[in-house]
Amino acid sequence: MKKTLLTLTLALFGFGVNSQVVFKVNTPASIASGYNLTYARINSDWGVADLDIPANSVLADIAIAGPDTLACTPLTPGSLTGKIAMVYRGSCEFGAKALAAQNAGAIAVIIVNNAIGEPIPIGGGVSGMSVTVPTIMISKETGALINERIHANETVNAFIGNKFGLFVNDLGMTSGDYLHAKSQAYPLALAGSAAEYSVKLAAKVRNYGTADQTNFVVNAKVQRGTTELYNENQTVTATLASGDSIMVTFPDFSEATYSLGQYKITYKITGQNVDESADDNERVTNFTFTDNIVSLGSVDANGFPNSTGGSKPATPDGEFKTCVFFQDANASRLGAQGMYFRASQNSPGDMTGEEIRIQAIEWNDVFVNVDDATIDENLFGEPAFASYSYDGDYGDSTIYQEFMVPFALVDDQKYLFCITTSNQDVFLGYDSNTKYQMNEDEYKSPYSPMKIGAAWSLGFVGLPIAAIGIKTFPIAELGVLETTTVQASVYPNPANDIVNIVVAGFVGNANLTVTDITGKIVMTEAISTNAAGKASVNTSELTPGLYIFKLQMNDGTVSNINVAIN
Repeated sequence: MKKTLLTLTLALFGFGVNSQVVFKVNTPASIASGYNLTYARINSDWGVADLDIPANSVLADIAIAGPDTLACTPLTPGSLTGKIAMVYRGSCEFGAKALAAQNAGAIAVIIVNNAIGEPIPIGGGVSGMSVTVPTIMISKETGALINERIHANETVNAFIGNKFGLFVNDLGMTSGDYLHAKSQAYPLALAGSAAEYSVKLAAKVRNYGTADQTNFVVNAKVQRGTTELYNENQTVTATLASGDSIMVTFPDFSEATYSLGQYKITYKITGQNVDESADDNERVTNFTFTDNIVSLGSVDANGFPNSTGGSKPATPDGEFKTCVFFQDANASRLGAQGMYFRASQNSPGDMTGEEIRIQAIEWNDVFVNVDDATIDENLFGEPAFASYSYDGDYGDSTIYQEFMVPFALVDDQKYLFCITTSNQDVFLGYDSNTKYQMNEDEYKSPYSPMKIGAAWSLGFVGLPIAAIGIKTFPIAELGVLETTTVQASVYPNPANDIVNIVVAGFVGNANLTVTDITGKIVMTEAISTNAAGKASVNTSELTPGLYIFKLQMNDGTVSNINVAIN
């Protein structure tokens, strides 16, 4: 049965598509600025006011909820009347926190993240539909700035909402208003020249102000470290009316040869008139050439995929499979060895016993682009698969799992690299800060298809990207990697100072390589098994965490074992 891919499906979390919703601190002057946010959108998870409607904007002073700053217990009635309540992430659902603040009189709620980095999408949980006031999340760092000023007895006044018409002169861009590179991380082996790899550059400028604008400049810059590689200006002489937008395009960026490491693209608007809300006049996106990792979402310094939080369907229906798309004209230079992913329960919750399945899919349907993309699972090939079982509370950490058998990639073959959970309470990792709306319009390529139950779709509203990385290797190494696997076990698991390894039916010498969840080798040792196939390894130097023990036996067989160290 052939199924046409749907265009954009429901999401558990509101990711915000081309919205002008902002969080802006007005006073005190020392922290007056706009700050990144995620916000609850009215859907099957939240009953909040629609912040896309300017009339639902809130301008008020911020008050820290207390004495329970987590707002997991009822707050004093009337203690937050007329205020924007600030509460902290942790211990209970986001919807429960917002409802507690609302019941205490708050007219809007700010949830401060408890992890360093960008705010994450917020789900309403059990109480979300009872929340009617605007609810947002800000970063831990932004919350610390506000907290410091409030405890210094300063009044912190802020605006939350759609800023359209709030200022006279106000140009800006949203997080979905510019082209990214085709991938945020890409193996250097696939970018041998300008003919093999180039980056299209464009940005959409919006006029949020009440005055028409003309003769403003948009700049696109590409840097590698401190070295400027590209700098182009485009002057917009046409009149951009209030409420309108305009697409500004630039020459492609390319180099004769590329280097390992991160490249930074900066888009910036400068205007003839003084912009009264310039916080959204500059947008930055990166792309990184790696030794071996492909990632559509943003990556950390090691090239591993970032996750801003977990996502799942708003209306679960059986298994949840989320994927990333890959296709390259020179893919046969590489093979695929395994995948990086993230999953969690209740941020992070206990994942003990949960299984995540990984698979590579050859997408053999014939189609031109996303406008006519189809799914016929009878045409699927599955060149590789594996499963990972959590053995401890390691939710929301990056996990690496090798395929049972590595395989060679094929030039121009369409692939989906997918992770699947059968538990409707498990959230799969997504990067909601990297949004490919303009890329999809430009390239007409699928980015992060998913399957909910029996139904396939192109992905969540706003096109956030599954936090999935693909580990590749030079194709010349395929024969080395294609070794026979053998069953092994460890005890105790979790372990403390000693790990006992039992390899069924094997007596002899083996090389042990231990890697952490980022793929970094942290220990190597030569071991010998006794007549019962047992060897003991001292792990006292390892810090608590999750590790992969890889055994390479002298007969050519291998075994991979997940081990938790307390």
